[in-house]
Amino acid sequence: MLIIGIDEMRTFARDKGVTLMELLTVIAIIGMMAAITLPAFHLMARGHKLNSSAKLITDTLSSARGLAITYRLSYWVELYCETTLSPERDRLRIYYMIGGGNPDSIAQADYDQRVTVGKWKKLPEPVVFFPDVDDGYKPPQERLKFKANGGIVGPNGNFPANFTIVESTTLEGPNPRSQEQLAKAKTCNIKLNNVTGRVKATFE
Repeated sequence: MLIIGIDEMRTFARDKGVTLMELLTVIAIIGMMAAITLPAFHLMARGHKLNSSAKLITDTLSSARGLAITYRLSYWVELYCETTLSPERDRLRIYYMIGGGNPDSIAQADYDQRVTVGKWKKLPEPVVFFPDVDDGYKPPQERLKFKANGGIVGPNGNFPANFTIVESTTLEGPNPRSQEQLAKAKTCNIKLNNVTGRVKATFE
């Protein structure tokens, strides 16, 4: 039977320990690795927000199209762009009209016939619908109508236009929407097919 004395145990504990210099070295290495990898994770997170926003929009529009075809009714997708500094996010939702109401009418009776499908779906911060500017960057129309055959039209029967979402943190400087800034912005164009109602997201 092996018996270890107290002195031997203390010596064994000292041999298995680490010095302060070794501990500081390990901390320094961890710090350097974090400094290298954190920016990459940040960029990945930003890209993920744009991807998830595009999926949210295309899924919502596709769901409205599927409901219209399934139930042989017109379904609308309302797209709300926040233009003021408020806690509300840019968002969208699906609804239909009972009794043949007209969503383009401002009459209260028509508004009361609106039945929403689910809740507002908010774009994750910092992604927003892009405001109306030149060079092909466009905001969405405020309503998109999916017909019973799957086709899509905008308000008052207009053809819907493609629109853009953007990560707002990529726009900087005194004129964040200048052509120079837009060239650096992370954007996604939502493309709509008027006839089939198909939706496609294209990243830039």
